[in-house]
Amino acid sequence: MKTLKPVLPFLLGSIVFVLVIGVIYWIVVDSFLQSCLPNMGLFGDSFGALNAIFTGLAFAGVIYTMILQKDEIQKQEESNRQERLDASNDRFTNSFFNILSIQSRQLENLGYYKRYSKFYGQFSILSLVTVVDSFAQNFPITLETKAIYESKK
Repeated sequence: MKTLKPVLPFLLGSIVFVLVIGVIYWIVVDSFLQSCLPNMGLFGDSFGALNAIFTGLAFAGVIYTMILQKDEIQKQEESNRQERLDASNDRFTNSFFNILSIQSRQLENLGYYKRYSKFYGQFSILSLVTVVDSFAQNFPITLETKAIYESKK
């Protein structure tokens, strides 16, 4: 209904214009041909000019309709472009959160056993970090151990 608002004044103006021109034309032609009844055929033929006005208004209506359709197609293309962008963003978001969910489940399933203790999830990683850290502190890497390690390669 929003697209009818700019069209309504145009249509009403066109109808009023055609009616006023038709009435004026009929009065002018009738005043000259009223006395001669045999010339009524001529009176009917005299509305040919009015036919041209109707044709012009019809052509103007077709052009106006084409302009409205062009605007509507542009709006639809923009809407489709926005929908494709939204769908792409939704796919990315869904993929991201699915990957995050998989990573979270894998982290929960991760386990580490240290002597008689069991560590699960992020606590297993923290426990491993402390073990590796204590190992690194107890056995520092020196230039000699690095040379021995590289010679065994």
